[in-house]
Amino acid sequence: MFPKSKSKSQITTLTIFTLLSTVCVFFPSNVYSMKICENTKPSIKIIDEFYKPFDPVPFYYSPNTSLFKEYVTTISDQVFAKTNEIALSQSDRATCPEVNLFFVLRPLTSSVIRPFIFKPSISEDTRYLDSPWVQLTISKSPRLIVQGVFVWNERQFLLDQLLMSDAQAVPVPTRDLLPINQPTFDKYIKDYREYARSRIPSDILLMFHSSFQIFSIPISPEIRFLRRTIKAASVPYTELSKSLVDQFLESTKTEIRYESVLDLQKVFNLDRYKINLNTLY
Repeated sequence: MFPKSKSKSQITTLTIFTLLSTVCVFFPSNVYSMKICENTKPSIKIIDEFYKPFDPVPFYYSPNTSLFKEYVTTISDQVFAKTNEIALSQSDRATCPEVNLFFVLRPLTSSVIRPFIFKPSISEDTRYLDSPWVQLTISKSPRLIVQGVFVWNERQFLLDQLLMSDAQAVPVPTRDLLPINQPTFDKYIKDYREYARSRIPSDILLMFHSSFQIFSIPISPEIRFLRRTIKAASVPYTELSKSLVDQFLESTKTEIRYESVLDLQKVFNLDRYKINLNTLY
């Protein structure tokens, strides 16, 4: 079901950053206060897809990094708390649970397109959730194991808002919502200015339509509209991910899948997530 994941050399851990530069280190607030037993050691890893492995550029490149930190803290606290509840309800409380979480920072543009792919350990009783925002598995035999990937995808922010605001919009497959290399992005800008827009992805087209900076020279890849969209939607984006976690961990279904934000109307109040795009100008 899941393709091969990255090697360890491509993963930046939360506790130790080895990018050959001074970077921002942070911890979820309750990681170590939520242990079921002394041997429980939750694993949290950050995958920053903006840089090549060991590229000596600071982690804090993005104006939205503080929002990403809050996202990691909020969700990891929730997953650990939920895992504790499940572990305490099991008959064998002496067996410590294992929790492995990956948080992927997926930018609009990147010099290298090498997306992280989740490949969890699978057992006979493994249940899984697959969605653009969260991929999660849980198994209880021989012990409780929760594994998950949470994706902070800048293009997903744009696509979600497009789908909620335009009934004619067509969902873009999640596999296509990857960072765009700079030459391609520059080509999209050129095409937009020359009104050759048929090949521009719908989420990027929304950003171009809505940005005052589109005709400025030079233009930054992190256009003001994207920054404002992420700032306005970061809390409901996090709450949406939390709702998916709650639904999955409380369910008994073997498999739960979602393709687009429009599939979540029974899971999450989309009015909380939908932004009035006119207010971002």
